[in-house]
This record gives sequence, structure tokens and C-alpha cells, in this order.
Amino acid sequence: MEKRCGIEGCKRPYRAKGYCNVHFRKWRRGQLDARRRYRSCGEEGCTKPMFSKGMCEQHYSAWSASRKAEVPKETPAVTKAPAEEKAPAKAAEGEVKEEKQEAKEEAKKEEVMKEAKEKAKEEKKEKAKEEVKKEAKKEKKEEAKEEKEAKKKTKEEKGEAKEEKAE
Repeated sequence: MEKRCGIEGCKRPYRAKGYCNVHFRKWRRGQLDARRRYRSCGEEGCTKPMFSKGMCEQHYSAWSASRKAEVPKETPAVTKAPAEEKAPAKAAEGEVKEEKQEAKEEAKKEEVMKEAKEKAKEEKKEKAKEEVKKEAKKEKKEEAKEEKEAKKKTKEEKGEAKEEKAE
């Protein structure tokens, strides 16, 4: 007996993971709720794969950054309000984001400059090629003129020679 897809009502042949080709693709894209492809983040609305402590990498790093900003309970220090504790972490995250954004912008500027330089070089090369072509055309025209003049002279000389003979 041939294996069939595990989805109720589907009669297509088995491919992998208990599904037919169609349902297997849906499963890989995360569109099937029957069985998750991987454990996902515990944050509401996040479907990224779980990284650690039930969270995706992004949420975990935000959580761990907020934990590092907290003052350890063992040291006698003035306790801060929860909003104050999270503010430096958020500020640090904001600074990191700004630095990343600035780095991306710098990279884009450098790439644009590089492209502009390459384009200018290509344009120079094309202009030089065009100038060479123009020079070649001029030379051909001059050669053609010289040939015409030479032919005229030879015709004239032949005509003079015939006149002399006729006299």
C-alpha cells in the first residue's frame, strides 16, 4: 500500500515529514499549524526560531541587555525604579542601532562613490574610443581625397599627352 499525505482529506502521495508535496511546502514555509517546523519565540506575534530561554535571538539579546543593566542584589546600592533600569539599556540599544545605521549609510556612500568613479572611467574610455574612430574617419576621408586628386592628375596628364600627340 502506498503512503498518503497526513492531512485529512488529502489523497496525494507521500513526500516527506508525513505530507504530500503541497503540504510539505506549506509546512516548510510555516503555513501549517498542525506541527511546527521548529520551536518559535515565546513573544507575542513573533514566529522566529527559538534561540534561548524560549525567545528568538533578537528578543533574547534585548532581554539579556536589560538584565546586564540591573544592579546585582548582593551589592548595597540604591535601587532604581524599573523604568530607570530599562532606560539605559534602551538608550544603549538606540545608540547601537544609530551606529549600525550610520555604518550602513557610510557603506552606501562609499559604494555610490565607487560606482560613480567606475562610471566616469567607462565614460572616459568610450570618449577615447569615439575620438579614435573620428580620427580614423578623417584619415580615410583624407586618403580618399588624395586618391581622387591623384586620379584627376593622372587623367589630366593623359589628356595633355593626347593633345600633344594630336598636335
